[in-house]
Amino acid sequence: MFQSRRPPYTMHGVLHFLQHEWSKYEMEKAKWEMERAEMQARISFLQGERKGQENLKADLIRRIKMLEYCIKQERAKNYRLTHNGEDPPEYEETENESANGILAKVDAYATEGGSALGWKQGRQLLKQYLQEIGYSEQILDVRSFRVKNLLGLIPQVNRSSVILSFIRFCFHETLFSDSEPDEHDIPRVGLDSEAAEALEKFDFLHEQSSGGGTGCDDWAAVDQNESLRAAKWTVKMTLRSHLDAIRAMQFHPVQPVLITAGEDGTAKLWNLDGGKDKSGSGADIEPVYTFRGHLGPVLCMDLSPTGDHLFTGGRDGVICCWNVPSTTSDPYEAYDPKVLTERLCGHKDAIWSIAYHSSDNRLVSSSSDGTVKLWEPGIHFSIRPYSNIYVTPGSGITRILSHPTMPLTITAGDDRKIRYFDNNTGRLTHSAVAHVEGISSLAIDPNGLYLLSGSHDGSLRMWNMEKRVCLQEISAHRKKYDASVTCVAFHPSRPLIGSAGADSLAKVYCPASA
Repeated sequence: MFQSRRPPYTMHGVLHFLQHEWSKYEMEKAKWEMERAEMQARISFLQGERKGQENLKADLIRRIKMLEYCIKQERAKNYRLTHNGEDPPEYEETENESANGILAKVDAYATEGGSALGWKQGRQLLKQYLQEIGYSEQILDVRSFRVKNLLGLIPQVNRSSVILSFIRFCFHETLFSDSEPDEHDIPRVGLDSEAAEALEKFDFLHEQSSGGGTGCDDWAAVDQNESLRAAKWTVKMTLRSHLDAIRAMQFHPVQPVLITAGEDGTAKLWNLDGGKDKSGSGADIEPVYTFRGHLGPVLCMDLSPTGDHLFTGGRDGVICCWNVPSTTSDPYEAYDPKVLTERLCGHKDAIWSIAYHSSDNRLVSSSSDGTVKLWEPGIHFSIRPYSNIYVTPGSGITRILSHPTMPLTITAGDDRKIRYFDNNTGRLTHSAVAHVEGISSLAIDPNGLYLLSGSHDGSLRMWNMEKRVCLQEISAHRKKYDASVTCVAFHPSRPLIGSAGADSLAKVYCPASA
C-alpha cells in the first residue's frame, strides 16, 4: 500500500530533474570561475607589489652601500692627512663575521676620523661630491653625463675622484654583470635570501685596492668591457598589415606610436601599447589608422616634432600632408576627409626624401627628376626649386646622418662601409666595412651613443659610437628581390628600436630585460 502511494518516475520528471541539476552545476561553475578570476587578480596584484618592494629594497641597499663606500674613502683620506701619508690599517673580514660586524666596521671608520672639525669638513666634502654627480636623479644617467662632460657642458670633475669612479662602476655592475659568487664573496649571516641576493651585486666594495685606492683602475676595466655588457635587444612585436615592401618608418616623439609607409600605397599608424599584453616575436596588432592618398608606392615620410602632422612622398611625385589622428580612435570609423589636409604637386618623378623644418614651417623634398624643392604647407607650389644636382660616380650613398651632439656626419652606402666625417675639417675620421652586403639605412639614438645599421643581408647591427665596434647583430628580415632591411629607427624618448623590410614586415625591439 505504501509503495502504491510513491509517485512513479516519468520521463518528464527525470528530464526536469536533470535540467535542474545541470543549471545548479552551471551556476556553481560560474561562481567558481568568478572567485578564481578574483584570486588570480589578487595574486597578480600582490606579486606586483612584492616585486615593487624588492626593487625599492635593492635600490635602498645600493644607496646605502654607495654612501658607506664614500665614507670609508673619506676616512682613509683623512687618516693619511693626519698620519703623514700612512695608509689606514686594513681589517680582514673573517667567514664568521655577521652583518652586525660589517656595520660595526663602518662605525669604526667614523671613530678614526680624528677631531670633530675633520669630521665636519669630510661631511661637507661628501655633500659637494654628491651635488657634483647629481645624487639620485642623475646617478643612473651616467651615459648622458659622460657625453655632456666630453662636450664641456658641465663643470669638470677631478678624474681621480673616488666617488665618481665608484658610481660609474656600480652603475655598470648592477646593470650588466652576473651575480655568480667568486672567491671574494663574503658570507652574510643573519640576512634573508632576498637581501643577500641584492647584496651579491656589490661584493666588489669589500675588495681593498692597493696603495691609495682611487678606483680609477676599476673604472678603466669597466670602460674597456662596456661594449660586452650592453643590453641585448629582442623582438617585442611584429607588424604584418602591409601588403608589399615597407619603405619608411618613424616613431612618435613621445608616445609609443609607430608610423610605417610602404609600396602598397599606404601609410599605417600603430599603437604599440595595444600589443603589450601579447608581446613577443609572434604578437600581431592591427593598425589604428591607414593613410590612403597616393596613387603608387609611398617612398618616404617625416613627422613634425610634436607628432601632430605627417608628410609622405611617393612615386607619383606628390607630397601628402596629414593630421595624425588619435591612437585611441576606432580603426573601423568612417573616413574622415580632414585627416588629409593638402596635396603638394610639383615633382615630375618619384620623391625619395622629405624633411620638415618646424620653426620655419618649411618642407624640403628631393626627387628623381633631379630637383630639390622647398615647400610651405598651405601654399600649393614650391617656394624655391634647386636643380644643380651633381651625381658622383661609383657606389651610391644610401643614408646620411648628423650626430645630435657632436660635429660628426655619418654615411653608409652600397659598398658596405660606414664612414665618419668631421664637420669642422671635412676629413674622413673612420671607415669600416659594416655588413656583408650593401647598407640600406642608418639610425642614431637621441643621446648619440649608439648607431643602428640595416643591410640587404637581412641583419641589423648595433654599434658603439665611441669605440666603433659592433655590440649586437640581429637577424631581422628575409630577402625579396635582392632587398631585405629597408629602414631602421630609434624611438626618441623610449627604449625601442624598429626595422622594416622588403618582406612586408615591421618589427619593434626592446631590451631583453624590459
